[in-house]
Amino acid sequence: MNRDVKKSIARIARDSLIVAAVGVAALIYSLSNQIPARESLVSVSGEVRSYQEERTSRSTTASRFRIRGDDRVFQYVSKAGEFGAVSTELEGALGKTVELLIDENDPFRPPFGDTELFTVYAISIDGVAIRRYADVRESWQGNNKIGVWIGISLIVASLSMGAFLVWKSVGHKFDY
Repeated sequence: MNRDVKKSIARIARDSLIVAAVGVAALIYSLSNQIPARESLVSVSGEVRSYQEERTSRSTTASRFRIRGDDRVFQYVSKAGEFGAVSTELEGALGKTVELLIDENDPFRPPFGDTELFTVYAISIDGVAIRRYADVRESWQGNNKIGVWIGISLIVASLSMGAFLVWKSVGHKFDY
């Protein structure tokens, strides 16, 4: 086996391992990132005192807001569904009363931030349900399914690359 073929095989092996690792990570994240059970959530209510929309990553946006008399920062994430409608309602809700369902025991802490963010799993404004828990759960689970399929696809691609390596290493020559 000549030197160029060995380099190509080493490069494909490395790339195959990287693809497999990303696939496993996507699979684990999607399977572990579940919405909390309804019974474990706590109802919080108050008047909206501030609102801000933030892009948290290339594909995720969050509506962050505070309510009077509470120092916590609440966030409604795009993964929960109907983000545009919810953020429009929240933007116009300054001074109005919101009722939220949150998980007090599991705030989100951004990697490079020091603020705890409490994810909203249901929201009502002035007694009108904007997003119900069941709807948020459905959107969340649908989003997780996409991650599962991406993870599985990457793992299959990695196995295909590995099979190609085996095939090439038993004597078949590269055509390029």
